[in-house]
Amino acid sequence: GVQNPSTSPLRSGEPYVPVLLFAYPLPDDCLERWAKTHNIPEGDENDLCQDAFHDIRRRPPPRGWCRVAQVYYDDWKVAPALVIATNRSKEEMVQSQDLDLIQYYRTLLHSEPGWFPRYYC
Repeated sequence: GVQNPSTSPLRSGEPYVPVLLFAYPLPDDCLERWAKTHNIPEGDENDLCQDAFHDIRRRPPPRGWCRVAQVYYDDWKVAPALVIATNRSKEEMVQSQDLDLIQYYRTLLHSEPGWFPRYYC
């Protein structure tokens, strides 16, 4: 289900709250769908997903900022993700309340956003 964006507390040490990213996970099936929809030529499997991810990365956000990171989602699976907010500061949390922006990316990426821990590779 959709997590209510306002449920992530700001990151802090007392009580400990880890950094969380408000992000859209982009597992392979998501990236393959993107590649098909956006006519990315098929190389070998792995490249196709990478090419799709680079294509997504290159798109400027309609407003504000976005960046990419790896996140844990769905019981500790790891996937690249498009990040539009974090709980590191009030400023970085703002976009997690922007319902139009959230819907824009939900439609664009066919992915459900949520608060996810970052995967450090």
